[in-house]
Amino acid sequence: MSPLPEESDELAENMKEQEPGTEIKVRMANIEFYDYEAEAEAAAKIYGLAGESLGAELCSEIHCNGAPEGILLRVRKEIDPFFLKKDDPSVCKPE
Repeated sequence: MSPLPEESDELAENMKEQEPGTEIKVRMANIEFYDYEAEAEAAAKIYGLAGESLGAELCSEIHCNGAPEGILLRVRKEIDPFFLKKDDPSVCKPE
């Protein structure tokens, strides 16, 4: 069985400090009709509506700066309670 992917907390903290949209603007530079400001405004509107209708406790922001693999891990950790995580070695029984 392959080891589970992981993202270091230090890397995640560094990604939060970046200017929002930096990475996506670079990725979408070759897309002719992509407008970051319009997309960010639409996402903020949807997030606000979801918070109103579902409740703020069910809605959370996920920082999406960084590599797509890291973003996928953050999203899965947030929405999937059964997403596999590495065991903490301090609480695991040795073999």
